[in-house]
Amino acid sequence: MSLFTDEVKCEGGWVEFSRAWPERPGVQLYAQPASVLPPLDAVFFRGSELVGDWLQANDWERDRRYNHNFKDEQVANQYEQVWFSEYPLYLQSDIYAVLGGWHFPGPDDDWHDLVENQLLVLTIRDAEPWVEAWRTRDGGFRVLQRVT
Repeated sequence: MSLFTDEVKCEGGWVEFSRAWPERPGVQLYAQPASVLPPLDAVFFRGSELVGDWLQANDWERDRRYNHNFKDEQVANQYEQVWFSEYPLYLQSDIYAVLGGWHFPGPDDDWHDLVENQLLVLTIRDAEPWVEAWRTRDGGFRVLQRVT
């Protein structure tokens, strides 16, 4: 899979697949297995019935993204501390991208819009723009570029 970005508008891009290694300059990247907790938004949205009961006890809807108005903030903050300690964006390492998994709960308010799609890759090396490649529910592909 090769991922290309729109360098003019800096808004999107496209995905290409080839059986052979592309003949163009670039750095070969290799995957390393890792396990990371889902972001708190995913726990809220897709968590068990017990999570639903906890949210209800805190007057919180499943599809509402976490913020500091959540009543049981101490538990949520403890979870987030563990998540921040595991998520590759916040590690001091040589990680260039994340392959698959839960998508990053960034400031754009499209987290729930993307939850039914499959994240293929999220670039994190040298930060912005972050580039995400998605396989959409209809089998197509979508590329997003994000800046904060």
